[in-house]
Amino acid sequence: MKEYQTYCDPGVLSKEMRIQTEKHVNLRVIHFSPPEKTVYPPVIMVVGLGTFIQSFKGIVSGMTRYFELYYVETREKVSSELSGPVDFDIQTVSKDIINIVHALLPGQNDYILFGYSYGATVLTESYPHLNRKPSALLLLSPTPHFYYPKWSLPLIKRAPSFFPVIKFVAKWYLRNFVINQKEDKDMYGYTSHALDHCDPHKLSRSILGAAGYSVWDKLHYIDCSTLIVDTSKDGIHRHEDTLRLVSGIRNSTYVDLEVNKRTHGEELAEVIRSYLANREKEC
Repeated sequence: MKEYQTYCDPGVLSKEMRIQTEKHVNLRVIHFSPPEKTVYPPVIMVVGLGTFIQSFKGIVSGMTRYFELYYVETREKVSSELSGPVDFDIQTVSKDIINIVHALLPGQNDYILFGYSYGATVLTESYPHLNRKPSALLLLSPTPHFYYPKWSLPLIKRAPSFFPVIKFVAKWYLRNFVINQKEDKDMYGYTSHALDHCDPHKLSRSILGAAGYSVWDKLHYIDCSTLIVDTSKDGIHRHEDTLRLVSGIRNSTYVDLEVNKRTHGEELAEVIRSYLANREKEC
């Protein structure tokens, strides 16, 4: 589609798809394919809570130069079509991904799963339940554990009713107490954009569905080669949790790019290609 062509090199084709993952859930997937056959396996990419593809323009541009890419928008996104009662817990969202993998790549044994933040968590949850495991797992700025103070949960539940106030307070808090804008001003921009354009009802239910969840008891299932890319200075993702994730996945490679300006551009694609090349040498 024309609107996605600005994300890619000339010649890269883009197509919007809809996939029904369960009775009441229909999700958008954007398929990018390079003009020539690539040496790399196809990549299925799942991103953060409430985030939009506009925030990942640099990643999509860098990746689609070399990879066939399926950009998946999870059920809390504005684009999801929900026709009845649905759940938003991590386990349920992970089943969406399992169904999407089966729908997009039937019979494909060589593919890569790529998750950012919340998306990395969903992929870690889904991994043990995949009939056909990916050949590699890429986890960017992962969120292994969702920490929310107990007092905040009733507030989050009621947030859609007075979302403009909640959004203002959340931006103020992130700007002044969480994100160091001297170190990583891009992180605030991505988060702010998500809050400005999200569906408050879906986002609220997704936050409540993730509250308290952690992946620690799932790590021993991950037996494929895994690249973990950290943004240790972004202020939101906990560096110590990422290091614990690295130590818990036995075949993992760790790279710290420190800030989102580096992870959301061409450099990330080069890091991934280098990782895949080194993995091939070891095989």
